[in-house]
Amino acid sequence: MLVLRAVKTSREFRTVEEIFQAVKRQLPAIGIATVYRNLEVLRERGEIFSFEGSDRIKRYAGFVFHAAVFTCQKCGKIEALAMKKLAETVERAAKGKTVFFSRLDVRGLCPDHSPRFQR
Repeated sequence: MLVLRAVKTSREFRTVEEIFQAVKRQLPAIGIATVYRNLEVLRERGEIFSFEGSDRIKRYAGFVFHAAVFTCQKCGKIEALAMKKLAETVERAAKGKTVFFSRLDVRGLCPDHSPRFQR
Protein backbone atom coordinates (compact mmCIF):
# COMPACT_ATOMS: atom_id res chain seq x y z
CA MET A 1 0.00 0.00 0.00
CA LEU A 2 2.87 2.40 0.73
CA VAL A 3 4.36 1.86 -2.73
CA LEU A 4 1.01 2.46 -4.39
CA ARG A 5 0.43 5.58 -2.28
CA ALA A 6 3.90 6.93 -3.13
CA VAL A 7 3.08 6.69 -6.83
CA LYS A 8 -0.58 7.77 -6.70
CA THR A 9 -0.07 10.85 -4.52
CA SER A 10 2.55 12.35 -6.81
CA ARG A 11 1.56 14.51 -9.78
CA GLU A 12 4.97 13.83 -11.31
CA PHE A 13 6.59 10.83 -12.91
CA ARG A 14 8.73 9.12 -10.28
CA THR A 15 11.76 6.88 -10.61
CA VAL A 16 12.18 3.72 -8.56
CA GLU A 17 14.74 5.52 -6.39
CA GLU A 18 12.32 8.40 -5.67
CA ILE A 19 9.55 5.96 -4.79
CA PHE A 20 11.93 3.91 -2.64
CA GLN A 21 13.01 7.03 -0.69
CA ALA A 22 9.37 8.08 -0.11
CA VAL A 23 8.41 4.63 1.17
CA LYS A 24 11.60 4.27 3.25
CA ARG A 25 10.65 7.38 5.26
CA GLN A 26 7.58 5.50 6.50
CA LEU A 27 9.02 1.99 6.51
CA PRO A 28 12.80 2.21 7.11
CA ALA A 29 13.36 -1.57 6.87
CA ILE A 30 12.06 -1.85 3.30
CA GLY A 31 14.51 -2.88 0.59
CA ILE A 32 14.63 -1.52 -2.93
CA ALA A 33 13.98 -5.02 -4.36
CA THR A 34 10.62 -5.06 -2.56
CA VAL A 35 9.77 -1.70 -4.11
CA TYR A 36 10.74 -2.99 -7.58
CA ARG A 37 8.57 -6.10 -7.14
CA ASN A 38 5.57 -4.13 -5.93
CA LEU A 39 5.86 -1.61 -8.77
CA GLU A 40 5.80 -4.40 -11.34
CA VAL A 41 2.78 -6.07 -9.72
CA LEU A 42 0.92 -2.74 -9.61
CA ARG A 43 1.84 -2.05 -13.24
CA GLU A 44 0.69 -5.50 -14.36
CA ARG A 45 -2.65 -4.94 -12.59
CA GLY A 46 -3.06 -1.63 -14.41
CA GLU A 47 -3.07 0.40 -11.20
CA ILE A 48 -0.05 2.45 -12.28
CA PHE A 49 1.76 3.13 -15.55
CA SER A 50 5.41 3.04 -16.44
CA PHE A 51 7.48 4.32 -19.31
CA GLU A 52 11.14 4.59 -20.14
CA GLY A 53 12.55 7.93 -21.20
CA SER A 54 15.35 8.47 -23.67
CA ASP A 55 17.70 8.36 -20.66
CA ARG A 56 16.66 4.68 -20.22
CA ILE A 57 15.31 5.32 -16.72
CA LYS A 58 11.90 3.82 -16.00
CA ARG A 59 9.41 6.20 -14.44
CA TYR A 60 6.04 5.49 -12.86
CA ALA A 61 2.79 7.44 -12.65
CA GLY A 62 -0.45 6.70 -10.87
CA PHE A 63 -2.72 9.11 -12.70
CA VAL A 64 -4.38 9.14 -16.10
CA PHE A 65 -2.50 11.54 -18.29
CA HIS A 66 -1.76 12.72 -21.74
CA ALA A 67 1.65 14.27 -22.00
CA ALA A 68 3.83 15.94 -24.54
CA VAL A 69 7.43 15.64 -23.39
CA PHE A 70 10.55 17.32 -24.76
CA THR A 71 13.89 15.57 -24.25
CA CYS A 72 17.22 17.25 -24.94
CA GLN A 73 19.38 14.84 -26.92
CA LYS A 74 22.58 16.32 -25.47
CA CYS A 75 21.96 16.70 -21.72
CA GLY A 76 18.93 14.38 -21.31
CA LYS A 77 16.80 17.03 -19.59
CA ILE A 78 13.09 16.14 -19.80
CA GLU A 79 10.33 18.71 -19.55
CA ALA A 80 6.60 18.80 -20.21
CA LEU A 81 5.27 20.75 -23.17
CA ALA A 82 1.96 22.60 -22.94
CA MET A 83 -0.37 21.01 -25.48
CA LYS A 84 -3.95 21.62 -24.39
CA LYS A 85 -5.54 19.72 -27.30
CA LEU A 86 -3.46 16.54 -26.97
CA ALA A 87 -5.99 14.65 -24.80
CA GLU A 88 -8.86 15.53 -27.14
CA THR A 89 -6.87 14.49 -30.21
CA VAL A 90 -5.87 11.16 -28.66
CA GLU A 91 -9.41 10.37 -27.49
CA ARG A 92 -10.81 11.19 -30.93
CA ALA A 93 -8.18 9.04 -32.66
CA ALA A 94 -8.85 6.11 -30.29
CA LYS A 95 -12.52 6.02 -31.42
CA GLY A 96 -14.39 4.66 -28.41
CA LYS A 97 -11.46 2.96 -26.72
CA THR A 98 -10.65 3.77 -23.10
CA VAL A 99 -7.30 5.56 -22.99
CA PHE A 100 -5.31 5.77 -19.76
CA PHE A 101 -2.01 7.06 -21.07
CA SER A 102 -0.62 8.82 -24.10
CA ARG A 103 2.70 10.46 -24.64
CA LEU A 104 4.09 12.49 -27.48
CA ASP A 105 7.90 12.39 -27.51
CA VAL A 106 9.59 15.47 -28.90
CA ARG A 107 13.38 15.32 -29.12
CA GLY A 108 15.90 17.99 -29.92
CA LEU A 109 18.27 20.37 -28.17
CA CYS A 110 17.40 22.56 -25.18
CA PRO A 111 18.35 26.26 -25.22
CA ASP A 112 21.62 25.48 -23.41
CA HIS A 113 22.71 23.18 -26.26
CA SER A 114 20.99 24.68 -29.31
CA PRO A 115 23.24 26.25 -31.91
CA ARG A 116 22.93 30.00 -31.87
CA PHE A 117 21.70 31.02 -35.28
CA GLN A 118 22.25 34.60 -36.35
CA ARG A 119 19.97 36.42 -38.77
